[in-house]
Amino acid sequence: MSCNTVIIRRPRFREVCGTHLGRVATHTQTVTHGLCLPTDKVKFFIFNIVVFFLFHKINMHLPGSVAFVTGGAQGFGKSFTEALLSKGASVCFCDVQEQKGKDLEKELQEKYGGDKAMFVQCDIRCHEAFSKAFNDALSKFGQIDLMVNNAGIGDETRPKDMLDINLFGAIKGTQLAMDHMSLEKGGKGGVVINVSSGAGLLPVYFFPVYTASKHGVIGYTESWASNPHIKDIGIQFACLCPGFADTAILKVCEATCHHPEEIHDFFKHVGIIPVAEVTQAFMQLVEDDNCNGDLITVKKGVGIKYHKKNGEIRDRFTV
Repeated sequence: MSCNTVIIRRPRFREVCGTHLGRVATHTQTVTHGLCLPTDKVKFFIFNIVVFFLFHKINMHLPGSVAFVTGGAQGFGKSFTEALLSKGASVCFCDVQEQKGKDLEKELQEKYGGDKAMFVQCDIRCHEAFSKAFNDALSKFGQIDLMVNNAGIGDETRPKDMLDINLFGAIKGTQLAMDHMSLEKGGKGGVVINVSSGAGLLPVYFFPVYTASKHGVIGYTESWASNPHIKDIGIQFACLCPGFADTAILKVCEATCHHPEEIHDFFKHVGIIPVAEVTQAFMQLVEDDNCNGDLITVKKGVGIKYHKKNGEIRDRFTV
């Protein structure tokens, strides 16, 4: 070759020389089409491809990755933790329920290996305790690639606790993850999935405080996802919004809601979804190589749908 070039083969492209742009390359007799670029441009091209895959494909490689799940001792969090472990990830899960957490940790370590699952007792209302739990996970695993802010309660008689756990817990967890993952702070990027609810998309007069907290989770997550500097940060933000599911929180909601005499007819109307279906939706987000701005809903009789895909509305969620 007379112009110090390298052929990068790509199907469906004519061989165009970067040095002599617009001319069909005559440097090779190969019949495979490709792109011909000077070596300095090749290096720049390869560098950008590497950066692209580091950012867009991080959540496709669950084996070897590390997740942190809040509220992981039961319900959604327990199911999410098991699903991630089954795909080869390591998981640290935290929960305020110490004995349930320890029992689950033992069970998971026996099934997946002692070096794969870790439990930390933590009340996420306390920033110091939450930070310590996150740092304990870093000390054991060396990294965290996926942050799952799942912890939540549904007790309308505890409005401050509900906001502290459901909303501010997700905010604190996201901030901890960003401090560790952000490319701007020397991190390697990652994914944050915040668990909201179908009640975060609509008014629900039975649970006004719960509904407010879940609206807040969506607004917070979408605000980060829409940040025009998101690629500089290197983190993707997505939201999971299940309908009412068969978990412990449902019983508390029933016991503390407004107008309890009407709640059974309401649940009968909207339906109760199984935890397994919510977990399927969760893994759909995790395994998507471009989930930033995604908002997935799960509804009885409708199944899993994208309310938003990469921030664009796809389907309206209705009761």
